[in-house]
Amino acid sequence: MIFMVLISLSAYSKQIEKLTFKQMHEWTFNQELVFICKIEASTGYAYREGKWQVTQFETGEKFLLRELTKDDPGFQDKDKTPFAVFDVGEKVPRMYCAVNEETGSISCKGIGELSFSIETAQFLRMEPEGAVSPDDIIKESNPKLEHGSCLLKRDTHL
Repeated sequence: MIFMVLISLSAYSKQIEKLTFKQMHEWTFNQELVFICKIEASTGYAYREGKWQVTQFETGEKFLLRELTKDDPGFQDKDKTPFAVFDVGEKVPRMYCAVNEETGSISCKGIGELSFSIETAQFLRMEPEGAVSPDDIIKESNPKLEHGSCLLKRDTHL
């Protein structure tokens, strides 16, 4: 089965290349496989005025979905979880990811969950953490559901 993956050649130009999972694996012998992902929609709950309320969150945040390298925490489990989600500039992953060749997807778990479709280059990320009592509530503890897309980056410099 062939999957469509967007490839970023520059900030302004894009092309589409067909990759199979086998080709993705072979590619990694030559260079690191890195997807740059951008949140395009974000919704969830915020605790305001004494209750949880549905809200929209800022979009535009970027993160990396990339193959683990020998210097990464969790590399020893690369056979089970060959990919990980990293915040830009961070060395410790937020989530570790497994590839499902049957569905053409990458599924990640850790600080939240992420499901990525190789075919559409779209992701859905859930960050369910959130306080359960008003005494524990902090600004960053808002449960979120985020959607966006990823580009396959040909080099490893952002």
